Formats: sequence, C-alpha cells, structure tokens
Amino acid sequence: AIAAAVTVLCRRPPVARDSKVRLGTDVLLLSDPPLTGDLPETAGPDVRRFVRWHRRRVAIGYPMRLCLLFAGAVPLFFAYGFVGDVDKTFPYYINGLQPSDLLVYPACLCCAVIGIAVGAARARRWSTWRAGGIGRHRPWAGVARWVRHAWACGAVAVPLVIVVPMIGPATSINDSPVQLARQSVFPAAADGQRDYRVAGTGDSVTKWLNEYSDAPQDRGYDDHGALHFDWQNWLEQTLNHIAFTPAQRDFFLYLYGVKWFYTESDVCHTEHDVDTTQFQLIASETNYATLPSYLYKAAKPIMSATNAPTLLVIGDMPHYDLLLRALSYADVGSDRLVPVRGPTSIDAVSTGELARFDTVLLYGATVGNASADATLLSDYVRGGGRLVVDAADNEAAMASLASQKNSPFPVATARDVRLTGPGWAWTPTVGDSLLDGVDLASFGPASYAGGNQWSVFAAAEIQPWAHTVLRAHDSAVLVAGRLGAGQAIWSGLGLPYHVDAFTSAPESAFLAGVLGVDSSNDLTSTPRYTATFVDAGQRRVDVTSGARGVLLKEQDAPDWQATVDGRRTPIYAAGPGMMWIPLPDAGASHVVDVRYRLSGVERLGYLVSAVALMVLLVLFLVPALWRRGTL
Repeated sequence: AIAAAVTVLCRRPPVARDSKVRLGTDVLLLSDPPLTGDLPETAGPDVRRFVRWHRRRVAIGYPMRLCLLFAGAVPLFFAYGFVGDVDKTFPYYINGLQPSDLLVYPACLCCAVIGIAVGAARARRWSTWRAGGIGRHRPWAGVARWVRHAWACGAVAVPLVIVVPMIGPATSINDSPVQLARQSVFPAAADGQRDYRVAGTGDSVTKWLNEYSDAPQDRGYDDHGALHFDWQNWLEQTLNHIAFTPAQRDFFLYLYGVKWFYTESDVCHTEHDVDTTQFQLIASETNYATLPSYLYKAAKPIMSATNAPTLLVIGDMPHYDLLLRALSYADVGSDRLVPVRGPTSIDAVSTGELARFDTVLLYGATVGNASADATLLSDYVRGGGRLVVDAADNEAAMASLASQKNSPFPVATARDVRLTGPGWAWTPTVGDSLLDGVDLASFGPASYAGGNQWSVFAAAEIQPWAHTVLRAHDSAVLVAGRLGAGQAIWSGLGLPYHVDAFTSAPESAFLAGVLGVDSSNDLTSTPRYTATFVDAGQRRVDVTSGARGVLLKEQDAPDWQATVDGRRTPIYAAGPGMMWIPLPDAGASHVVDVRYRLSGVERLGYLVSAVALMVLLVLFLVPALWRRGTL
C-alpha cells in the first residue's frame, strides 16, 4: 500500500505545450506561493492537475518518507527476533532485549505507518487540495475537521480515563513484607565495598539487591549480565542442593569472589549452619520464611595477584567445561591452579604464547598442520614446559601428532582397549612422583552406563625416553617421560570424564597432580599487591613482588583491555568465564590496569543515535524545512 501511494505521489502529470503558452508563466511558480492564492483563469485542466499534484507532493512527501523509514525498520526487528531460529549459535543479542519481547516493536511501527499515512492523506485533502481555488468549496469540510480532531483526542483520552484509575491498586513495590525481611538480614559490611560479591540462590533472592545496595553481585535480575549461564546456574546449584559436595561449593565461591550469600530454607540444605569452620550465620528471618544470610570465611577478592601455576587448555568449550567440573571435586581453585581456556586448534597458538604457561593440556584439541604442530609442542617441552595429552578424546587428531618424527608425545602408537570392570587391576610403577599420595583403591569403578566395561587407550609403542607410570589390566594407560628440560605425560584413561561421572575427589586430586598442582597445597610465597576499584569500567592492581599474574573475577566480555606498565597485554579467559592477565616478570613490580572500552559497533551506535537526534532537533527547530518538502 505504501509503495502504491508513493508511486502515485511521484508520477508527474503531463502539461501540454499549448497550456504552458496560454498560461504565460512557469507552472511551478504557481505551485510555490502560499496556498491561499488563486490560479489564473487561463489555467487549463492539465495545469490544475499539475498544481494539485505538486502541492500534494509537498504536503504529503515528508509523512511518506517517515512511513518508508518506519516500514523499513520492521523487517530488521523481525530478523533480530527470528535469526536465532536460523542460526542456533548467533551470539550478538543485546543484553536485556530478548527476541520474543521485541516483536512488539514491529506492531508499534506498523501502527505509526498506518496512522501517519491515513492522517496525512485525510488532513491534507481538504486544506491543501482546495487551497488556491483548485477544488470546489465544501461547506462541511470544517465540521469534518473538527470531527477528526475530536476522534483523535478521544482515542488518547479514553485509554487514559480507563487505565489511570487502575494504576494505583495495581501498583506493587518491592517493599513487601518478604522483601523487607530479606533486607533486614542483608550483611551491612557488604554495602559500600567493591572487593567481594554477594551471591544468592535465585531471582527471588537477588533481583532486589540493586534497589538497596551497591554491593557487587554474582548476577543481575533474571541473570542479566551473566555471559555463561551454565556456570552461573552451577554456582547457584552448589548452594541449593545437597547433591553437590562442599568442595564444589567452595570451588565456585572462591572463583566468583563471593563473601556473603543468601539462601532460602525451603530450597537449600542446612550444611552452611553446621560447617562453622567455613561459614558464619550473620542473620536469619523466620516471620515469613527462613531467610538466612552467611559469611564465607575463606573468600578471596574479586581482583587479586597470584603466583599459582598456570594451565593452558587447548580444546573446545565442552571439554574445558568438563575439566573445570572434574577439578571442582577436589576444590582445585585458582589459588592452586589457574586453568586458562585456549583456542580449539593447536595452530592458533604460538611459541611465545605457550611459554607463558607452566602446563599445556590437549583435551578435545584439533590439529591443522600435524608436522608444524608437533614441532611447536616439541619446542615447548624441550624448553622446560609440561605437556599433558588426553588421548581418550579426539583420538584421530592425537594419533596424527604422535606419528610425527618430531612428536613430543611419550607414546608413538596406541590401541583401543575395553577393560572389564568394575575393578581396575592397577599395576603402578613404584616410586613414580605422579603417584605420590594417590589412593588408587578409592577411584570410581571401571564402568560405563551401569555396565562393567570402560574403554581406554593403551600405549602400544612407547618412546625410548618415556616409561609406563600406571597399568590397568596390564594395559599401559599412563605414560610419562623427560624430554629436554621439560616433561610430557600421556593418558588414555579419559580421566576428566570419569571423575565427573563418579564425583570422585581422590581422582580429582590425582588429575590435579598430573596437571602440575602441588599435592601439599603449600604456596611458598604470597604476592604483595594493592587492588583498587577505580570505577565500574576500570580496575587497577599495583603488584610489589611475587606475582605471576592477575586474576580478575569479572565476566570475560571482549571489550575489556589490559595494560601492564602502560603496555597492552592479552587477557585470557580463566575458570568459569573470568579473566587472567599474565605478568612478564614474576619477581618485579608492575602496575596492571584493566579497562572496559566500547567496541567499534557500540561507538557506531552512539554516533548514529547522536546524528539522528541532531536531525530531529533541526526538524523541530526549523519546521520550514519539512513544511516546504525540502527534506
């Protein structure tokens, strides 16, 4: 309908040459004066048609342009709302603007298009087309105009008359008795500080905090601001359900920088009351429900310097997630190991990048150029690095690396073996440091999906510089060896998956030892630093000595930027979506600044908004621009 109207509006009526000669003047000059002037008697029908067309075009042109603008925006909103049905991995949704909610905007735009088009057509018909003596005088035009005005006013007034009286009774505020009860147990020490977070177990507990306190939270209303919903839900589940172990709970409280948290007795177990070594009950409200708040005594700040060993995990997100879950059973937090998520492909890392990390784990990794990747990993190990290979996942890629002449893998070839469980029939190598303090008898059974079988990869050919560390049913499932200044460890157990399947804390501790965690949990030196909250978009850490990196427990949004002593440095994703910034010299003093910068797309959005606002102001202040159809 809009296209047809624009087509009719833009079609110029022809004027015969004889009519122009008889008129004696330019026909456009008759269209541009004020619309109250009369046409000369010499104006023929074709001239009058042209003048009517021109004045109608000037009068309706601007509303039609608005109609085209609004109509053109409708497909954009529909595309935003339904693109997720086409591309399941579409990541560019605006936080807080859910696609399902945006379907109301096309409806509003369509209403605007219809209203502008109909209003322009009817309002201009009597005032513009009749002006200048072009049309016949209609004595009832004034009455019709007042009817239209009355109808427009009524369309606005009637809903207001109906809705306004309903606002008062329907209005609700968060100062309800239950919310006041929650506020009464809010930890006073959390207000005004920026070093620790307040956590909750769901929307009902956390969504009201921003109205009363500026304390940092682990989430926003309805999870707004949470980039990793699975890990966010995992944190809340560890506080809610007895099925999760205390080690898992502490693992996440530490990594999220939580010092205080709320629970509700009807959804939370009471272990927090019993474990007085880790928790202190601050207050409890029982008038409407049992609403306790707790202090977590072992809390670590949101931003801190650390000297813990670092682990680079090369693999996809599901494998990285599974590794975190496996480490949580032994509470291997970032004070003992900083697990950094690397790329999926080995090709995406460089020699200099690998040198930043104490240990590199290949778990679900892909291989591009097998020869180049083998050389890269071999240089890392010979230079003093620790390489751990989980061959039970993505075995084809690991086999291609193992077959290279310059491969740093301690196993050249391997075969698939199905062990008959539930026992493992372990044969450990006595005296091997990887097995120090490991209780193999406490491992979960060799069983998958309730059957007495577990598939492993067993070493068929071992490199001369390597040795077998552990056998299961006489199959070599853990092999290690020294290569140059470093160490390479090969595992065919599928250990992270088995740890998570049987929630085994001893296996989790064993996995941590393989990854380079000191089993004594004795960190010989504590970094000296001062962390400063500058503002919501900037953090600063002044490191005096003893730190290998800075851990910032904020969501790893791509617009964060870090500098060390004024020089840009990369930020790595670590733990459940947090950030880790490596330091170039562990023994020196450094100043680390982390800032949130707007992306190019965000800057462009602000620029477009500013330009649009300026155009609207010009149109508002200079109405002659659109009244004469010059815009």
